[in-house]
Amino acid sequence: MRPMTLHERQLVKPTVRLARLVAGQQDEISGVTEFLASDYFSAIETSGFPALQGQPARLIRSQLDAYLQRIVSCGCEINFRVRLSISW
Repeated sequence: MRPMTLHERQLVKPTVRLARLVAGQQDEISGVTEFLASDYFSAIETSGFPALQGQPARLIRSQLDAYLQRIVSCGCEINFRVRLSISW
């Protein structure tokens, strides 16, 4: 699972399309947005994971806390095993 981009979350409407750019069909690259810095911070804070979109802030926080704890615990176990194998 990967975080969704801003346009995938339907928070913004893109003005430049990669497919048109690569195909040489995009004449001018320009755009305007009403998306504020605070909107970006909120988007970052909610992570962009699909299952968390539209959920209450409390649920998002608990899910992200559990996710980070799992990453740290798994990472520590892997790191510990690697260090053991190297030191032998």
